[in-house]
Amino acid sequence: MNLPVTKNLKELKSSIADLVVEDDTGNKYIVEIDRSYTSLFLHKACFNSSRLIVDYISSNDDYSTIKKIIHINLLYFPFGNIKAPLHYGKTVFHEIDKSHPQNLHIADLGMRFFDAHNILPEYFVILVPLFNDVIKNELDE
Repeated sequence: MNLPVTKNLKELKSSIADLVVEDDTGNKYIVEIDRSYTSLFLHKACFNSSRLIVDYISSNDDYSTIKKIIHINLLYFPFGNIKAPLHYGKTVFHEIDKSHPQNLHIADLGMRFFDAHNILPEYFVILVPLFNDVIKNELDE
């Protein structure tokens, strides 16, 4: 059953992850286990990653204290026509130039995005039923 997307639903107001761990450099890893089908798992992953960032920065902290979030979704159901068991996603910044036309008109602010990979969330989606229980490499294990 799909719930309507609204921030007023009690289920969507708080971030509940199955596991949150932090590494030596302060990066945080969210592990969420979804056993029942929901087409909104990526929406939920985005919300929970954002919520974790907001919850771990105090009002006195500078935004530079934000640490990377790695969100790992373990899905125990097939999803659409996806055949591969592992997927990865991240936000990518690239220069907009004449060879890559965009329908955007943004003034050059002189900003550099060289540190974006150190702070923007990254996502792994693992479709558990698509692994065939044969260990061929470290990832399968």
